Amino acid sequence: MDAERIFKEASAAYDAHDFQTALARLIPLGDEGHAGAQCLLADMYRWGHGVEEDAEKSFHFYKAAADQGHPTAALYLWLLLHSKSAPAAEALSRDEAAPTHYLNIAVTRFKELAEANDMEAMSNLGFLYHHGYGVDLDGAEAIHWYTKAFEAGGYAAANNLALLHYEGDLRVRDKAKALFWYMKTKEFNCQCVGINEFEAKLSSDAT
Repeated sequence: MDAERIFKEASAAYDAHDFQTALARLIPLGDEGHAGAQCLLADMYRWGHGVEEDAEKSFHFYKAAADQGHPTAALYLWLLLHSKSAPAAEALSRDEAAPTHYLNIAVTRFKELAEANDMEAMSNLGFLYHHGYGVDLDGAEAIHWYTKAFEAGGYAAANNLALLHYEGDLRVRDKAKALFWYMKTKEFNCQCVGINEFEAKLSSDAT
């Protein structure tokens, strides 16, 4: 069975919260240098999904994937380095330029993949513009890419679209659109943690 098929099976198992099946398939792939498997293993060790939380293993796998140009791994590695938490602090002591290096990888690859209509990359590029990570802070550009991600099936982008239209800069603030996208999160059952607090904000504005 080829590596990509095994990785798809592992990803499906992970999404179904069958973490033991995912882990059994991901570990051999990660050891063989499959960047996608390494990134997903890093997630599992970071959040304790099917394994004990292990910051060092998570950092190791993110770095292994990022060094191969995996943009999501590079972004998460940058966030860890930026936070200066262990073991990132130790890595920073050896290479102060590392955060910029990995953020540049993430920005470059997400732009390339987003232009090729990759749904996950479009959502992540929206995230970069939303927060000004490696690019200029730009609510309109963030909305552009979040919307394209949503249209490509990345329905979770509706959460960020709702928040941006509600509390973004004046160019994009529009409470009617905020409500529209919030209702989309309910329609597609893709509400992120904390989005329910947003409903209270909308309700208080209406009274």
